[in-house]
Amino acid sequence: MIARRIPAVSAKGTYSMSKRAELLSSTRDPNAQTIARPSDPKAAGIHRKLLDCQKALETGKLGAAGKLLDELRVDLPGNADVRQMDGILAHRQGNHEEAAARLREAIKIDPTRAQHYLNLAVAYRAMGQAGDAQETLRAALRLDPNSPAIHRNLGNLLSDSGDFEASVTHYEKSLKTRPGHSETWLNYLFALVRAGRLKDSLARLSEAEEHGVERIQALHAVGQWLLQRARGADAVAYFAEALQVDEGNRESLLSMGTALIQVERPKDADFFFDTVLEENPDDVGAISGKAAVCIQQGRHGEARTYLERCIELAPKVAKFYGDLAAIAFRQDDMDEAERLCRRALELNPDLPSAHSMLASVEKTHGNFEAAIEHFDKAFGKLQQEGGLFNNLYSIKKDISEEDDVAVILSRLEAQETTSKSDLMAYNYALGGVFDQLNSPERATFYYKAANELRRIELKAQGHIYNRDQAEKIIQANENIFTLEFFEARKGLGSDSERPVFIVGMPRSGTTLTEQIVSSHPQAFGAGELPKMNELLSGHTRALMADGGQKPYPLWVPDLGDEQIREFADKYLEHLKELAGENPIRVTDKMPHNFMNVGMIALMFPNARIIHCMRDPVDTCLSCFRQNFAMPHAYSTNLADVGHHHRQYQRIMAHWRKVLPVKFYEVQYEELVKDQERVTRELIDFCGLEWDDACLRFNEQKRDIKTASVWQVRQPIYKQSVKKWKPYAPYIGEMLDELGISASDEN
Repeated sequence: MIARRIPAVSAKGTYSMSKRAELLSSTRDPNAQTIARPSDPKAAGIHRKLLDCQKALETGKLGAAGKLLDELRVDLPGNADVRQMDGILAHRQGNHEEAAARLREAIKIDPTRAQHYLNLAVAYRAMGQAGDAQETLRAALRLDPNSPAIHRNLGNLLSDSGDFEASVTHYEKSLKTRPGHSETWLNYLFALVRAGRLKDSLARLSEAEEHGVERIQALHAVGQWLLQRARGADAVAYFAEALQVDEGNRESLLSMGTALIQVERPKDADFFFDTVLEENPDDVGAISGKAAVCIQQGRHGEARTYLERCIELAPKVAKFYGDLAAIAFRQDDMDEAERLCRRALELNPDLPSAHSMLASVEKTHGNFEAAIEHFDKAFGKLQQEGGLFNNLYSIKKDISEEDDVAVILSRLEAQETTSKSDLMAYNYALGGVFDQLNSPERATFYYKAANELRRIELKAQGHIYNRDQAEKIIQANENIFTLEFFEARKGLGSDSERPVFIVGMPRSGTTLTEQIVSSHPQAFGAGELPKMNELLSGHTRALMADGGQKPYPLWVPDLGDEQIREFADKYLEHLKELAGENPIRVTDKMPHNFMNVGMIALMFPNARIIHCMRDPVDTCLSCFRQNFAMPHAYSTNLADVGHHHRQYQRIMAHWRKVLPVKFYEVQYEELVKDQERVTRELIDFCGLEWDDACLRFNEQKRDIKTASVWQVRQPIYKQSVKKWKPYAPYIGEMLDELGISASDEN
């Protein structure tokens, strides 16, 4: 709001402003001089108009103020006070350029009054001219060095520009003169936090409270501001202080839970949500908090139950439908995810999380234009946008450094704070953009930054790539799954031929291979199924609970026929849930099932296993560049991904020697070079009659969630063959680990 002050009229009929009259705000300054009413009747009438105009401006009666100003311009031509009120009126009407012009006229008439400069600075700020506003306020300070309003406004401008320490200085000067101004206290506390002086901000709370600032209100205001900027760790300190004031305060309890979720402490967060629910079992805020806890712990079924209860209690809250859509998406229920997103947008057409999720749904459908449209609607509205950029540039191909790189960097710079996860996503996005711009050096720089952040994040979650452990697991598989082992167990397991397992390193062509097979009318592509790992890890946990000490695969020799068949039946039942009963082949393209091939062969001796192979460096580089949804810790380091690839090659060499099941290997480079020949061999291996649809795999309408979603919507193309060559100078650690020379053309 532009500041206003009460005009005074002298007894002689000349017009000026009281030197001690304070700027008008929501309250009148008690120290302002009492303005004497002039004795001259004409002067008194003009004085009345000035007071009435000021009051009309103060109460928002802009029409009345405009009429009075029309008269005052005639009564007082060339008067600085009238020009000032002209400027105030224009500002209140939204015409900030006109306001600035009128206020400059007021300054020209009387350049000695600090208030005119202050009002002009407010107009400049509204116009987005922060530099002019700061310069004008400094001019005002030269006229009135102790003005609390000028220091407060300058503090606001400096805070806007990111100069938080300087803003703190001006807020302190403002409070020295006017210590009872609660708005200045709140801005001051915010500035201390933004300057990184959290302890100082908390320490000054008692003084602010002495001057009328409600302590818990201030704590909540700053804490919520921190939450909105993903500064959960700092917010925890504020809400902890708020709970010291009132341990049962609902807002403090819920906010503390939310802050703990933000810093990935779901178990601690659960306590605060439960505390609220003890008082009110139907508290929607606490129930949605419980859902957030479950989501962070991967308990999506329980999260769904909580969110459905939220919708039952508050059916008009769009966010709950958006959150439920995210769970449906994770559970591969694209139809449900889309329905929920559209319901959320019916309730709130601008809900950014719903647009972001709907963009991801459209992306899996292959509707890239629709996905980009929804991504655009989400931008600028989410707290953290790195993931949006990463998703967008996985499908957007018409990019330029001048536009796209500049946009990403400017948006990142505009974020006052960002989480590690969001910063990681920004770096992956920039790496991808520079890859498309054929700038491998810069792409590698950003990919390395992204992977270092991802490595830290995975380590905090307990996911560390241990080379010795990886080698021991390979050795255990080699020791157990031998020719003699399989010979001794002939006839065990299920005789079903339905499962088709597509294995290999991630980014080796597994998605393309599944897309080709699932294009056949008698095949169904189930995607990356975690079921096999769930069965094996579940059995390990059961053994451990009973006192066992053997991890997989050490307990496999102890299995009897009944247990093996039970594993197989559970897996087949899962396929039936996904594909129904009609398709005679169902593909599972979980790449890392290459580690479980021995157990797969034991469970399904008639199953088909397709091994996808690709140039080792292209494969490893692609893994390094990918922000995987699964915790592939090896992929965050160039040397580690090379080591992991060598272990993969080692175990696949073992399976070639010992497997008793049908085993077919697809070389990606051969597939793109001779599509029809390799495709016919592939379909024949699956035991299916030839169908021309398998050559038109890119036309198939099925949901794809993997990083290859864009590629498999295109016809076969060769751009990904030997794509690593331009990167050779920057990936020496990987090449050394793989034992490949940068000049290798094979």
